[in-house]
This record gives sequence, C-alpha cells and structure tokens, in this order.
Amino acid sequence: MRNLLGLCLLLCLSVGLAKAQPSEFNIFPTNASGTMYGQATINGIPATGEDWVAAFDMDGNCAGAAAIVMNENIAYLNLPIYGDDATSPEIDEGITGGESFTLWLWRASTDQILPYPNATETMSFSGWTNTNGAPIPGLDDVTMVYDFFEETLPCNASILTEGPFCAGAESIELEAATSGGSWSGAGVISGSFNPSLLDPGTYIITYTLGEIGSSCYEVSTSEFVVYPSVGEYELVWWDNYGVPEEDWISQVCIGSDDSISVQWFNIDLTDMGDGEECLENFDPSGTYYAVITNEYGCSITTENVDFVNAVEEVFGDFGADIELTLERSGILRSNYEIEEVLVVDMMGRTLLYLTEVNTLSVALNIPTRSVLSSYIVKVKTSYGVAVKKVVW
Repeated sequence: MRNLLGLCLLLCLSVGLAKAQPSEFNIFPTNASGTMYGQATINGIPATGEDWVAAFDMDGNCAGAAAIVMNENIAYLNLPIYGDDATSPEIDEGITGGESFTLWLWRASTDQILPYPNATETMSFSGWTNTNGAPIPGLDDVTMVYDFFEETLPCNASILTEGPFCAGAESIELEAATSGGSWSGAGVISGSFNPSLLDPGTYIITYTLGEIGSSCYEVSTSEFVVYPSVGEYELVWWDNYGVPEEDWISQVCIGSDDSISVQWFNIDLTDMGDGEECLENFDPSGTYYAVITNEYGCSITTENVDFVNAVEEVFGDFGADIELTLERSGILRSNYEIEEVLVVDMMGRTLLYLTEVNTLSVALNIPTRSVLSSYIVKVKTSYGVAVKKVVW
C-alpha cells in the first residue's frame, strides 16, 4: 500500500514538471479533464523521461499531453486529457463525452511520433469522462502496459568510400552504410572528399551518426591515402628520314623522369595503340592521345597528337591501275613488268629488296617471315609504283 501511495503521489507531483514537448503536442487546457494512467514501452523497452505521450481526438486535435514519468526504471503515463470547452465553439480544445481518442508517443532520441500500438493498427479509446483531473475509470490502471512499436532504423556508421586517391583528382561524394550523419577531416567539404586540396599522404576521415545519448550513435574512422599524381612529362618527336628511303622511321614518345606506363588511343579508329611509350611505324597515321599512369596507379590524359606513319609517307604515291597479287607460295604477280620490289614489316624494317627483276612475276623469299603476319610490299613497275599491304 505504501508503494502504491508513493507512486500516486509521484504521478500527481509530476504535473507541471514536463520538459518541452514537440509542437504537435501543444494543448489548450480547459476546466474539464480526466487523467489516464499506465506504463509506456517501446518495442518492449521502457520509454524515457525525455519522451512524451499525448491523446488526440478523432479530428486530429491534441486533447492532452504529458512527459513520461520515470520511477525505478518504469515509464509511467500520467496523462491529463481535457474536455472541449462549450463556450468556445470556434476552438476544439479536447474530448466530448461520446468521442474516442488515440494515444501517441514522441520519442525524443529519434524525434519520431509513434501511434499506439503501431502505424497500421492504431487503437482508439473510449470512455473519457470529466473527473475534474482524477483518474478516468477504465483508464486508471497504473500496471497497464502500452507498448508502442518503433520500426528499427539502421544504425551503421561504417564508411563505404575506399581509397586510395590521386592528388589532383575531382571530389568524391562520401558514402556510409547509414546516411544522415556528418563527415569531418582534411579535405572534407559538404560531404565530399577533395584530394585536390591535399598533398600526398595519409588522412583520417571521421563519420558521426546520431547524437551522444541517442539510441543510434556511432562514430567510424577511415584512413584515406592520397598518392602523388603523374609528374611532368614531355612529348618527344623523332624522325629519321635517311637514305635509303625505305628505312625511314618516325616516332612520338612520352618522356618522363618518373616510372610510368603509357597507353595510346587512336580517336579516329577508336581502338588502342600499343602499350609502349612510343607511337611507331606499325601504328597507323591518325590523331592519338595517351593515358599516362604512374607507379601508384594515378593517370592523366595527354593532349591530342597528330601522328604520321613514315612507311605510309614513303609509299604514299602509287599507280591505281597496277594490279598486284601475292600467292600463298610467295609468288608476286603484276599486270605490268616488275622492275624492283621492296618488302617491309609493320615497323618499317626492310626484309627484302630486289632490283632488276624485269618480269611479270617474282618469288619472294623471306627466311625470317612469320606466318600470317602483315607486310607492306612496294613494287616499281614499268607503269609506275604500287603498294599493297598483305597478310602472308
């Protein structure tokens, strides 16, 4: 009996001690009221003294609100529910004798307002009567537990964004397992990481989810490594237009003091060039750009380069009426008398040079020939010069 009297005294004294409620729980007290008792839990766990409970009439008006009262880790309801004031018909302050109401709980830690028992099966209560503030019959059981359901929100502050990053790179939007937190650390601006603002090195990035004391509060850190970007480089042009002309070679190379790899791309053919630092005779003439990658995996793209293949330059003049055929046996035939024959590989290296042939056909004997390789055959005839690219 002593404990029950103490509890009743505690509930009575708690009126007026409530902390600030959410704006949705604002009320208009009247002279008519009754008090609802009980206990409040959230997913089976007692609510806290920071939480509020409220009664709403069926039109959505707040008819009463009060903070949860804690005693020995039990969350008690001491909820005054006001009646409507008949003298102010323009305002619906509360409940009338035949009106039902619903019960709602504001959870301070998550700033969520939860209906009883849940959002899909909201329960309505009847039986309100004006008791002049005394307990409402049927709603006066302090041992009655009202369990509110709160959907469990994810609470995982793990940082998903991973490095390494390259100095000078564009900003990267940071990502965590659960959004809604705050980011901090060097190079962090508005939730993005900006390597271009930093020197190469290792930086600690912090993600904070929730507030201290809330049901969801986690802090995660991650080391972000920023590698050096590609250093200075130069385009080196090299042309060897010597004698004889069949040995002409042209190159364009990427030069750098750093350890780099180069990949050339032909923008006209939309295919890749070789994986070396240079464009050479086996690359077709065209417009190229190079992707330069340093030892840390950081890359840049060069400006466009116009490259002219020396072999194509040498063999650019030919007679359209000259017909050349190369048999699998290596016999070269022409519809005009053959005077000279030059065979080069796709790097411009001379493999065979015949003079004073003076026949319509000639056997091409190349001991170093690789089967099904590409070659360029230049033939000087009595009519003019012809060039044919063959796979032999």
